[in-house]
Amino acid sequence: MRYSLVFVLMMCSIANAMTAKSYIVTDMEGIVLIEKNADEIRPIASITKLVTARASIAFDPAEEIRILAEDFKAGRMRSTPLRIGESYTRELLTKLALISSDNVASLALARTSTFEFLLPETMQIVEGSGLDRRNVSSARGIAELARSMADSELARISIEPSVTIRNVTKKSTNPLLTRNGWTFRLSKTGFTNPAGGCLVAVFESGGRYIVAVILGSRDVPARWRDLIELRKLIDSGSFEGVIVRKPRTKRYKS
Repeated sequence: MRYSLVFVLMMCSIANAMTAKSYIVTDMEGIVLIEKNADEIRPIASITKLVTARASIAFDPAEEIRILAEDFKAGRMRSTPLRIGESYTRELLTKLALISSDNVASLALARTSTFEFLLPETMQIVEGSGLDRRNVSSARGIAELARSMADSELARISIEPSVTIRNVTKKSTNPLLTRNGWTFRLSKTGFTNPAGGCLVAVFESGGRYIVAVILGSRDVPARWRDLIELRKLIDSGSFEGVIVRKPRTKRYKS
């Protein structure tokens, strides 16, 4: 297949601007539009919380969950509005986990949930918050998970701009949610030193929804700059009709 000079130059420009170690962009059918090292297994940080929330949603959202000292110790957060010994609904903890990426909330959910659904074959989850570097996946595996969740209630929660508890408002970790020109259907971020900046997003481009996964960006701001760079190429339409790779037959593990 022959590429136009404009397309080649644009791809080179995008590649030079990107800081992510691996990324993938697909349509909602799983057709790959852009990818780099998409099968490389990397830590996924707080993208883990999507998996934790998916396990928790099988339970009563009105159930009260008591926060334990072990949740605080493992969560290593200074800014959580949660308090040891107090109880909160599963629904509120889910919102805190997905919107403001609260580690304590996510660990409490994981402690009271069972992970009985199937994961993409490249994904391994050993704890519920994403702080453990052994929580890993490929960008391709996360994109698969995102496509399967794009129409869910959890996806809707993930794009709420804030969550309020006790008159304390915690904002979304996605600064583009309220920016003109951006329409999201799912959003989750992550960052640890081993993982770098991470994000998964389902957003509108050219009248259709696109899935983007970015792993290993240089830092938190860089993960958003990387997403913006990828969108520039998508919105340009220069790659329209160029299929880098068709989706493989899906295989899952428990």
